[in-house]
Amino acid sequence: MKKSIFALFLAMIFVSGCVKSQHCGEKESGVVNRMERTVTIKKIVASPEQFSGREVVLNVKCLGWKGDCKDSARNTRSDVAIADDTGCIYVKGGLRRTLWGKQLIVHGTVHILKGKPYIEVDNVEVKK
Repeated sequence: MKKSIFALFLAMIFVSGCVKSQHCGEKESGVVNRMERTVTIKKIVASPEQFSGREVVLNVKCLGWKGDCKDSARNTRSDVAIADDTGCIYVKGGLRRTLWGKQLIVHGTVHILKGKPYIEVDNVEVKK
């Protein structure tokens, strides 16, 4: 009886360890996916259809309403501009005024409006 309880206890520890390592594996693959999703604005603007519906990561500066992104579509009047060294693009949501002028890592999904791309923001990190 004691052996079967001990064996059951070991099995529970093993199974919980497997579940935990699978979860950790997903996080690790998420880091790899993040690196694969990091793109420049120039690439998105040059081939918006290739990126449409895809999640991307951009290293940018938030320009607020001061940007004039001729190769991007403004979805609403409250959309703001972000820029990297290759160009600028409008983003929808997630960039409150306290982030304007700051270096950011923007996670978002590319959409096309009137043949031009814009980004719908999923998450924002302030670069340090």
